[in-house]
Amino acid sequence: EFDNNSLLVLKAGDAIPKYDTDVDYYYFFQEANIYYLTGVKEPSFNCVVDFSNEKITLFYHEDDEETKVWQKVVTTKEIEEKYGLKTENKSSLNDWILSRNPNKLHVI
Repeated sequence: EFDNNSLLVLKAGDAIPKYDTDVDYYYFFQEANIYYLTGVKEPSFNCVVDFSNEKITLFYHEDDEETKVWQKVVTTKEIEEKYGLKTENKSSLNDWILSRNPNKLHVI
């Protein structure tokens, strides 16, 4: 049961690259719950729904500088502007949840 001091954590789908290239093995489809709640089409996100303030926060891993040489890298700021949702770096997800200190943590 959800209460006002609980969080729902969802994991988006991951793209599977073909060998060590920027080409994927198949056409990527987003995990359905993530797509329904956020409209996010890109892979490798985490999404947290905070029931205390009814806000959604995305957690996104921004690729390193070396990757930018070979392909277009979408920044955290670009994701935030595109979807209108607060977006944090994925490495801060655990600390963010701990600082929030929810009564319950629901994971899909």
